[in-house]
Amino acid sequence: MRTTLKMLAVVIGLALAAAGAASGQTDAEKPSGGLVPDIVATQIAKLASNDPAARQVAFQALASLGPQAAPAVEPLIGFFGKPESDSAAKALVAIGAPAVEPLIAKLKDADEPRRVWAATLLGKIGDPRAKEPLLALLADRGMYVRYGAAKALGGLADKGVAEPLIAILKGEDAWARWAGTVALGQTANKEALDALTAALKDETRGTRAMAALALGAVRGPKAIEALAAAVKDPDPSVRLSAVLALGEIRDAASVAPLVEALADKDADIRLQAVALLGASREAAAIEPLIRLLKDPDARTRATAAEALGKAGDLRAVEPLLDATEDASMLVRLKASDALAQLTGQPLGQDAAKARQWWQQNKARLQGAAK
Repeated sequence: MRTTLKMLAVVIGLALAAAGAASGQTDAEKPSGGLVPDIVATQIAKLASNDPAARQVAFQALASLGPQAAPAVEPLIGFFGKPESDSAAKALVAIGAPAVEPLIAKLKDADEPRRVWAATLLGKIGDPRAKEPLLALLADRGMYVRYGAAKALGGLADKGVAEPLIAILKGEDAWARWAGTVALGQTANKEALDALTAALKDETRGTRAMAALALGAVRGPKAIEALAAAVKDPDPSVRLSAVLALGEIRDAASVAPLVEALADKDADIRLQAVALLGASREAAAIEPLIRLLKDPDARTRATAAEALGKAGDLRAVEPLLDATEDASMLVRLKASDALAQLTGQPLGQDAAKARQWWQQNKARLQGAAK
């Protein structure tokens, strides 16, 4: 099926190119008449087919035509609430500008899920015409609509939406505050830093968690400082979000709070911190990860071994050699894999031979690593 759809897109592209060449016009000068309307009309007809495969071909073809498939907008909107609404949504986003006004009209639909759907698509299209209608939707009676509108506004990052989103974070609506933090994270707007930092003290844990994730997108020293404080939040979902955000920033300054998270009472948070420290490849993360190879929890030891393999620091070789004799099979396997990553040799099969090989090659490998 995928091959068929790709072939169809190629055929359509070639046909359009041929039509343009025959007329001697550039892409910008091509008329909307002629071949394209015929193709669009054919695909619109397929949308009404009883054959699901034919409908999928039509969705793909209309998406490939982009704005030239404008006549298909209303038929595609008609798929809302049906099993193929996702395919229709993708085509509408690909069509882009011609779909904006019809979708804006749906923001006033009596059906709440339809308003959410329309707001979501407008956010993905990112057309500035949607800014004011989406801002107006922040006062909608439906909390899911308000949330959807705020999140969609994040798709208009360069359209001056930071200020009204920041105002949302100071409002009474917890759902809107939650969505506002998500949207501000999408904008990655430096103006949002103070508002998101303040949101880390919100009374609802959902807003605090979303604010932490959003700060991961904003980045910068002040964001790291705020997230370091959030690693101590009383709610585990907020602490986990802070850890994930610190991992997203991938800055040397993120290592210290991630190391602090290694002592978290929540196992999932500890494991996530371990994995992120390994991925950071920061020298300061190596010793804390090595210490975790002695952790009482086998899952933590295994994750630490895996992280050390990814970190790429030869200081971990000897501790990992010890870990190949761990009581847990999982730890032994992860340690062996990590050693193979670090040395290029399968050192986990025989501990004595592995140690002998390391002593013979340590100076060479360490010298090459400098």
